[in-house]
Amino acid sequence: MDFYTSLSEYYDLLFPPSREQKEWALDCAGTGPVLDAGCGTGELLLHIVRKGIPGSGFDADDEMVRKAKEKAAGTEGVVDFRKAGLREAAELYTPSSFSALLCMGNTIAHVQDPQELNRVISGFASLLAEGGRLAIQLLNYDRILAERPEELPPLRTETDDLKLSFFRRYRYEREHILFTGTLRVEFNRNPAKSLEKSFETSLLPVGRETVTAAFLKAGLKNISVWEDYGSTPASEESAVYLFTGKR
Repeated sequence: MDFYTSLSEYYDLLFPPSREQKEWALDCAGTGPVLDAGCGTGELLLHIVRKGIPGSGFDADDEMVRKAKEKAAGTEGVVDFRKAGLREAAELYTPSSFSALLCMGNTIAHVQDPQELNRVISGFASLLAEGGRLAIQLLNYDRILAERPEELPPLRTETDDLKLSFFRRYRYEREHILFTGTLRVEFNRNPAKSLEKSFETSLLPVGRETVTAAFLKAGLKNISVWEDYGSTPASEESAVYLFTGKR
């Protein structure tokens, strides 16, 4: 996971959870415990935990997990972070033990094929208590495959000390998309230290029908697809899909 190791230092600046996402996640979590699959540096899960709801998180990248544990200092016994991939979740945690499982930020697109998608989502469902909620966020790959953009809008942010730009390019290869991310860091007070790094990773562009079918195959009910954290149903024009279902 060198791609995300390289991003980890600036991850919280590039991908901060919005106020709407935090409120939605807190509501989704219920009484807990909650599991965050592909938790990154743990920012979203720690928001939930600091509201008194226990939780666990895992990520496939060592540095992301290290940063999450560092930020979780003082919450021992309430939250834990582990290194693991999506396929390992069902073996790592106790079945039927979570009130909610969140898989945000296009994480699920890192599966290799639709069969693995089915196995991962079925594994997620097995970890939910009766009535527990599964939520998976994903880019609208139906729209992306129809339009086939060569790049997505860049992400930009800045602080007093630096400016960050993250450029995202797509190359379409049979069943997968080769995603090239370029991170540019410009230091305001020392421009000579500015840097630029590029990384590549493969994504599986699964669409609405495929993910919905995987939810059904996993035995989930009350399946909905939203375009935001409110109550707006997803459409063909949505930038993002948010799938929810109950065990």
